[in-house]
Amino acid sequence: MKITINAGAFAEAVAWTAHALPRSSPHPVLNGIRLEAVDGELALAAFDYDTSRRCTVPADVADDGLVLLPGRVLAEVAKALPAGDVYLHITDGMVAVSAADRRTTFRLLDPEYPKWRKLLDFECEKWATLDNVAELAAAIRRVALVAERATPVRLRFAPRELTVSAGGGEVGRGQEVVDVDYDGEPFEIAAMPAYLLNAFAAFSSRARVGMNDPHRPMLFVPPGVDPELRYLVMPIRQS
Repeated sequence: MKITINAGAFAEAVAWTAHALPRSSPHPVLNGIRLEAVDGELALAAFDYDTSRRCTVPADVADDGLVLLPGRVLAEVAKALPAGDVYLHITDGMVAVSAADRRTTFRLLDPEYPKWRKLLDFECEKWATLDNVAELAAAIRRVALVAERATPVRLRFAPRELTVSAGGGEVGRGQEVVDVDYDGEPFEIAAMPAYLLNAFAAFSSRARVGMNDPHRPMLFVPPGVDPELRYLVMPIRQS
């Protein structure tokens, strides 16, 4: 498996994908970033059962293939790459990352990996556009402050408005309303605030969120017809 790719684009894609890595997982496979090279592009994916990320970047692929690399090691190596092209050569259970006068080699992880493509490639019945991701993130932080720890926030979508709420027990309840571009039937879904905030951190200003029902994942993508970045957040079942 041989790949040539722009170092800056590669480092940005690795950093973006690495945000989905768990801090510490007892399952080594979940600490990895999956690389799949085919048809002139490199797809990167990370998965931890609560959030998942995928992105694709153009690449010169000499030999197709897929591998699982230790995510945090790859992120550190990619971050230190000099400008120009970077060359990835994978063979015999090892990967060599070369750029300019630098060369780093490290071992691959077990290639068995969750079927992330099935998780991230699905159709959504409901779509909303968030024109100000930072505003929604700030509202979630404020609302979560008055709720007990490990309490999900509820997102209620209605035409032109999104109600963010949490709590309701002895500790207290918080609620805020922000603008949203949504014209479907009212719809409510809940998720852990940390997972939502991580998703929003992946987008500079605007994002679209796709949904189906309160028990199926939310899919966050940038505006566009065929987004290259996809971020999945698992919901929390409400009692």
